Amino acid sequence: MAKFLNKKERVYDLKLTSYGHYLMSIGTFKPKYYKFFDDNILYDGRYAIYTGSNAPEKSNVDLMLRENQNEVHKRIKDETQYLESLVLFEDVENNIAKLTDDNFEADITATMIEPRIDVFRVDEGIGDAFLEANSQLAPAWKLVAIDGEISSSAPRDEPNNSKIPQVNISLNYYKKIVDGTQALMDFDEVSDLGYKTLTFSDNTAIELVPDDGLVYVEELNTMLLTENFDIEVFEQETEEAISAEAQLIFNAEGSDLNGETLTINDGTNSVTFTFTTGTVDSATKIDATSPSSLGFIAMAVRATNVINNYILENDLNVSADSSLNVLTIANTNGTGRKTNTEGTSARITSSDEDKITTDGGFFTGGKDSKVNLKKKYFKQEVPQIVDGIMISPTQIKTPIEEIHTGSVEYYFKILTDQEIDPKTACLGAELFNKESYYIDLDFDCSSYISGVEAGTAEYYDIYGEVTEPEICQE
Repeated sequence: MAKFLNKKERVYDLKLTSYGHYLMSIGTFKPKYYKFFDDNILYDGRYAIYTGSNAPEKSNVDLMLRENQNEVHKRIKDETQYLESLVLFEDVENNIAKLTDDNFEADITATMIEPRIDVFRVDEGIGDAFLEANSQLAPAWKLVAIDGEISSSAPRDEPNNSKIPQVNISLNYYKKIVDGTQALMDFDEVSDLGYKTLTFSDNTAIELVPDDGLVYVEELNTMLLTENFDIEVFEQETEEAISAEAQLIFNAEGSDLNGETLTINDGTNSVTFTFTTGTVDSATKIDATSPSSLGFIAMAVRATNVINNYILENDLNVSADSSLNVLTIANTNGTGRKTNTEGTSARITSSDEDKITTDGGFFTGGKDSKVNLKKKYFKQEVPQIVDGIMISPTQIKTPIEEIHTGSVEYYFKILTDQEIDPKTACLGAELFNKESYYIDLDFDCSSYISGVEAGTAEYYDIYGEVTEPEICQE
């Protein structure tokens, strides 16, 4: 349990998160930088008017707390208690299943593929602020979809309960049948060869129509570095929500059930079903006459049929199923834990617990929908230049047999900076600059392509692109 810090004895409170301990256990804990957060500090006292020595009386009509700089400093430094660092943000039992690592590579563990939720807590800062130039500018990002379309955005990742801003772009690839003769004539670039098949006997070919995305990302109001970003790729898998269930066990049949009732409440609607050995004259009557055999099982089957027929025409958000003498009711009035809380109105009751046992009748076992992120890894390429010495005449590519479903390259290729086709980038930038987005590229866009196209060069160019950056890269 977290304790209050003694500010006179502990200036810094440093702790490893559970993920940090995990990285240390496998020998990969190598911290490179640190980040400070101030989300536990209240700078504006108007959001907590009853704290600090300067707080007004509760009887005061004017509850707007006005603090000067000295008063704010005193409240934050001297009058506010702070908890020690919290390093666990989810229940321990949620990760028990990950303790057994099966079907993974020798150097890959289950946690590396599916990181814990609290891993992303340290990524919730939106950026770094370089305030020497202008202290009025907050950290910000500029993101422009040069090729592709932004479908939506959100300030946080709701499925994973994370404060990481989301920008959603959908890219759709499809195949079409084209004329085989024309297909051979349409190749504008060598890369197009990978998008079309050879001509079939009916003089047709199959073409893959790509929808490649091209995004310009810039971190504003901070120091300009040569590498401001890290790219991580995750596969998103969604676990569907599960409705909570309740069970009834039939221990009687025939005349013993005559007049007995069972009531189903889905949290909004409530319906009572009645067993009868007489005439079944309504949608809520269940035939209880003694069957020729398997009486208890027959009662469960008859009740199941009546309940399912009733919900087809009436408002009752449940579904019924039976196995032997057990009737299972699933509450579909909102899936997940919403229907899995004891003490709510959602419940099943019977008129006689000895004849129709409900064991309390509460709906249990519901689970909320969950989004799992499975990390994919880039295959490390063999460097062409080591310590300033060229060790191979051409770039050594990763053998195709080493690329599997855990690799990013199995699904797509990510090109960055000078690997991007200058012509595509420059045409896109020209379009957006006319709309005052001001995209600044390190390409000579006057000719679009200078010499050999970027990304297709076979030899390492030690001089790079002929450009002059606006800011000297230190």
